[in-house]
Amino acid sequence: MSKPLFLVAMDAARTVRPKLTPADKLVLAYLAYRQGRNSYTWPSVKTIGADLGISQDTVDRATANLAEAGLLTKTSGRPGRGHASRYSVLLPKAPAPQDFNEPENSRSSGLLEGDKTPDSAEENSRSSGENSSRSIQSKRARKRFTPPTLAEVRAYATSRGYPGFDAQRFVDFYAANNWKDSKGNPVRSWKQKYLSTWEPKLTKTAEPEPGTREATDEEAEQHRRAMGWN
Repeated sequence: MSKPLFLVAMDAARTVRPKLTPADKLVLAYLAYRQGRNSYTWPSVKTIGADLGISQDTVDRATANLAEAGLLTKTSGRPGRGHASRYSVLLPKAPAPQDFNEPENSRSSGLLEGDKTPDSAEENSRSSGENSSRSIQSKRARKRFTPPTLAEVRAYATSRGYPGFDAQRFVDFYAANNWKDSKGNPVRSWKQKYLSTWEPKLTKTAEPEPGTREATDEEAEQHRRAMGWN
């Protein structure tokens, strides 16, 4: 529930310098109460004085003081009966907190150390977005798998100490499965497959001849599926 306007006006009146008189505060509270949720109120000076038990001169002085303090605006009505002045109670904006340790050059420029102008912030944001896009594209490029050639497989096996490795069998096995392993998962690193599945079946002391080496686990699994044994 929001605080009534006349109570908010009283809180604001306590911060005014020089201080308002009791009559000023009384008139302010009265007008705020009459205004309520409206934009203005229009009681005559005579009505205000009668309701509050003060003279019309006191009412005039109070409204003038409130207007000078920035708590009230007064729009004079036309001469004659039925054309009372309009009053609108204003609430001053709270001052922004000030950092007393703020450097002089920062205050003069309106920016604190490390702050960015709108142009520089926009430029940095655009640069960050471009860098992020390039990073994503680079990652996608690194993840794109390219099947190895026979020469690449032979060279890698030789570097591992297995010059007699059947590279043709390795390539044919995965190529027949569209470069997916026995579980149907795409091959992302053929070297990793070689190390984890094929090399453990090899021995450096007795190199198998092409076509005579013991089947790998993946080959055995593929064979069992082809025969309907699973």
